[in-house]
Order: sequence, then C-alpha cells, then structure tokens
Amino acid sequence: ASRMPRHPSSQVADTSCLVRLLAACAATRMALAKGVPALIALGATTAAGPLLATLPIAIGGDGCSASNGSTALRVLTVTVGVVAVVFWIWALLNCREHFDLGAVTYCL
Repeated sequence: ASRMPRHPSSQVADTSCLVRLLAACAATRMALAKGVPALIALGATTAAGPLLATLPIAIGGDGCSASNGSTALRVLTVTVGVVAVVFWIWALLNCREHFDLGAVTYCL
C-alpha cells in the first residue's frame, strides 16, 4: 500500500500526543532521573516551534515564501516563544509545591 504524505497538522497532533504523555508522566510521578523531564520537554517544544511557525505557510494562508527571510525569523520567534511559555507554565505549576520568585518575575 502506498503511503500518503503527512499533513503538517498531523505533526502538530503528534506533538500534542507527546505533551499529553509528559503530563501523564508528571501526574503519575514516574521515576525519571532529575532533569530528564525537562530535557524531554525542551526537545518536544523545540520540535513543536518550527511546526507551529510554518503551519500557516504550509496551509498557504499568509502568502509568505521561504525565500524572503521573514520565515526564518518567524520560526525562531515562535520556537523561542513556545519553549518559554511551556517552561514558565511548568515553573508556575512547581510553585504549588514550593514558592519560586523566578517563576513570578519571569513574566516581567
């Protein structure tokens, strides 16, 4: 059977599956070495950033072309934003166990 090419939205769905897996791991307190969940989250969010940034281009909704340089800037900006927001939310959730002023001042 021939394999159909994957649509970018299916890649986003794969990423959301990974996010759900990470949430399940956190909820059940699986025995992962310290730092491993953060590395997994960093890899997942770094992979999700370019997918989310290029999704409008793949769909053809904004008229940007890959040759005009704005695409690279968009990918970088969205990737940094996705990583930052996910880790800030993680820090805020950790504040339930112990207060961390860094999580509060991060939004400033």
